[in-house]
Amino acid sequence: MRFSLVFLIVIFSSMGFAQSVTVGANSFGGSNVYGPMYSTNLFDTAYSRQAYIYNTSVLNGLLSGDTINSLEFYAEADLAMTGNPNLKIYLRMVKNDTFPAANLNWTNESNASGMVLVYDNNPIAIMNGSSGFKNFIFNKSTFKFDTSGGKLNLEVLFAYTQITKQPSSTYWSYESNFTVSGFRSRNEGKIAYGRGLAPDITIYSDIRKPYIRINFPRYKNNLAVLMTYGLGKVPLLAGINDSVKVLVANHGKGDVSNAKLYLNI
Repeated sequence: MRFSLVFLIVIFSSMGFAQSVTVGANSFGGSNVYGPMYSTNLFDTAYSRQAYIYNTSVLNGLLSGDTINSLEFYAEADLAMTGNPNLKIYLRMVKNDTFPAANLNWTNESNASGMVLVYDNNPIAIMNGSSGFKNFIFNKSTFKFDTSGGKLNLEVLFAYTQITKQPSSTYWSYESNFTVSGFRSRNEGKIAYGRGLAPDITIYSDIRKPYIRINFPRYKNNLAVLMTYGLGKVPLLAGINDSVKVLVANHGKGDVSNAKLYLNI
């Protein structure tokens, strides 16, 4: 059991220092709507336009002045995406924790004051067909999480377009008010998706939102252990000398090389 105990200590101690906020717990799946994009194999030309508000109660850990540099979403295994689809992500801080009850003019919203285009790219290099978090590193601008003026809530917009049918539909993990108590109103989400060209106006209001991880590197160095395993069979239980292999990542702002890692057994 000593080997299992060491594994847990290493993994969970690293999680406490992650410079990220995760909203939800990978609660629901099987939907290609409640993610950042409606990639589908049903027809060639397809779109999705989504607008969500993550209110301040679900953003614990983010501090005013933090800089968000990527968003992650959990995709279920499928075939790798191909072709030339496009995904755009916009962010801004807002006072309101819901949208109005009526359908939203998504196009006008994307041009609203304070809205920042943070990602605009073909996502196929990220969507490789494997299950797991897909990290969309901002390629247009980082985003300052600034709560001044009473703007405590984070608004997130997605625009996805494809012009050729995908090999498979991508299914995303998502959350609802049953799993995240901070989700309170169906007007926190406005959605339009389907075949053809995207309309300006959303069609649906929904309380469900993507299972999301918000990354904000606050420090230069912030090492985390991603994976730990022994190279032999059962080295500690059998009393045999062996090696432990550790996969380490830096979630901080800087590059790390020649760093020492200590493991207590």
